[in-house]
Amino acid sequence: GICPRCGAFVYEGKKGFFCDNRDCSFALWKDNKFFSSKKKTLTKSVAAALLKEGRVSMSGLYSEKTGRTYNAVVLLDDTGDKYVNFKLEFPAKKGGRK
Repeated sequence: GICPRCGAFVYEGKKGFFCDNRDCSFALWKDNKFFSSKKKTLTKSVAAALLKEGRVSMSGLYSEKTGRTYNAVVLLDDTGDKYVNFKLEFPAKKGGRK
């Protein structure tokens, strides 16, 4: 994919996905607290979707509060800080009240 910070190529390494530009600190770590807390792994296809679209729809995300799983859209929330953050977006429920 392409780095959202500098436009350089992002490659897959042993521990994550890194910007090819040495001056840019963009990285998506495979051992990521956000994904591990949801009992998911940051795979190549998930990283590719995040880099291309800035979002990826995922099912079976684990909730530490309820112990149940849910579906949501994971958004890439990169503010240019040392670490890349993520946000969750929940699709509107169908058949709302009248």
